[in-house]
Amino acid sequence: MFLPPAILISICPKGLFNMDYTGYIGTYDSPKSSGIYRFIFNDCTGSISSPVSFYKTDGGKCVAFTGKNLIVTREHNNKAGIALIDDQANVLSESLLEKKTPCFITFHNNMIYTANYHDGTVLLYKIDNYKLQLVRRLSIGANAGCHQVLFWHNLIFVPCLNLDCINIYDTAKDFTLKGKIPFVKGT
Repeated sequence: MFLPPAILISICPKGLFNMDYTGYIGTYDSPKSSGIYRFIFNDCTGSISSPVSFYKTDGGKCVAFTGKNLIVTREHNNKAGIALIDDQANVLSESLLEKKTPCFITFHNNMIYTANYHDGTVLLYKIDNYKLQLVRRLSIGANAGCHQVLFWHNLIFVPCLNLDCINIYDTAKDFTLKGKIPFVKGT
């Protein structure tokens, strides 16, 4: 969900508030799609509008909401990374420090986390005065298959698909590797 520019409230038959929420979704590049699309979801009827193009960019496959702005993955001039955009699709800041776009992006405790499958990294950013600032790079290994960043208390879990494990890092101890959950090869 994003800043609801015009929340429409009415009583629905079930006695609930009838609210429209704006949602965003990223897409893999193809001749028919590119970038971030916007849709409207009504919580009473469950209806979802047809998506419309919101922000055209190469590599716009992931999107996260900060509570005020969007963070999107993007490629530009043979570089990849993320961009901070407002609700009018204006780029406020970008950080293109990777070879391929991250496959996962999330916003947690006022920080942005990205996971990059190909580069084998997790990047951690903060937003300072609408500018993205890289705080930390966890280099797990080229083609490690880093696929997500999951949170539990002060721990982050990074599934590494090509390493057949989940790496566990302790954010309270300078992101030290606390352990690994191994999986059978190829699972």
